[in-house]
Amino acid sequence: MLKQFFHRNITVSGILYNPLFQSFFLTRRFTTSTNEELTENRKQLQLSLQTLLGIKPMLAMCIVTSNKQFIRTNEHILSKNYQLCVNENISTDTILKYPLILVQTDLLNKIQNIKTIPIDLNSTIVLSLINSKRLELFIQSSEGPLWRIEKLCKMFSISENRACELLGSRPFLLTKDFNHLETYMKLFEDIGISKEDMLKDMWIFKYSESFLSKRFKILREQGVKKIKTWMIRCPEETLLKHIQRVTQNQNILGENSAAEYLSAKLDCTESVVNFIINKHKQLKTTSVLKLCQTIDFLYKYGFTSKQICGVPKILLHSTKTTEKRIKELTDLGITLREINLYILTKSQKQYMQHVTVLKSKSKTKRKSVK
Repeated sequence: MLKQFFHRNITVSGILYNPLFQSFFLTRRFTTSTNEELTENRKQLQLSLQTLLGIKPMLAMCIVTSNKQFIRTNEHILSKNYQLCVNENISTDTILKYPLILVQTDLLNKIQNIKTIPIDLNSTIVLSLINSKRLELFIQSSEGPLWRIEKLCKMFSISENRACELLGSRPFLLTKDFNHLETYMKLFEDIGISKEDMLKDMWIFKYSESFLSKRFKILREQGVKKIKTWMIRCPEETLLKHIQRVTQNQNILGENSAAEYLSAKLDCTESVVNFIINKHKQLKTTSVLKLCQTIDFLYKYGFTSKQICGVPKILLHSTKTTEKRIKELTDLGITLREINLYILTKSQKQYMQHVTVLKSKSKTKRKSVK
């Protein structure tokens, strides 16, 4: 059961969501209770979940600690809501999929409202995570909730449950004019954004047409061919920096791939470069220019391609910090040949501990010479 739950990913606006690691809604931190009280409360809630849902301790602990709204609830609310779910034939799988159902203080009223939608409650219960007032307005809307759910299903080619998840996690969709949504979808499709990508980032539908028009103009003028949704949301300055970095990369690489270029630069095979990049994911987003400059910098100090490939993490470090550390070590009498790149990649605390040891050894050595 635990293994299955860890792999029970829910797709919300295209994003894989697992209740173990995040909840649909952010809650503010509460600091009025002591750590001891919070710990005891968590233990009691975990025991309640184990008993009610028949799950293992680790799974119960993950649910409680990963969903902060559990901090504000108690065993009585959990038990009452669970029994309500059982009475309404809401399955345990559904509860595990949306554990925050159990902490709702007005679940009965919410379910009564949701049941007016002629769709299986296991598919629509996710709507109970919406604020009570907002949910009531949605249910009482002139076109009716079913109309909006069906429109989303048709528009994005998704299931009713998926549509309800979108409405539950993206509140602006509860009232957003569908003419606007359809107009925006056409605009996004025209610039190459797929429905799947839109579902992963529904916030792009919140922007005004004037904003989108201006952003599309920038993308056209800069010659961006493959447009991502984040390019619409990000600040203009961030977008322009990204475009500049891509242009620089293209100028450096020419007809070569990044792996081909770096393998030549580091005098190794492409498979080695690909292994390094897969091991250090940040290298995928580091500009080729910066990597090139860092490699040249290390070569200048006499480090070999074999040493760099052995400690590729050095490519992610600031050359300024690296140079400062090299100077500190050489001032202590350590030759460049003796410097290990691994030490240069350590955290400041770990690095200083190493320097302290070196200073101590140096001092001892001087005393023995005397």
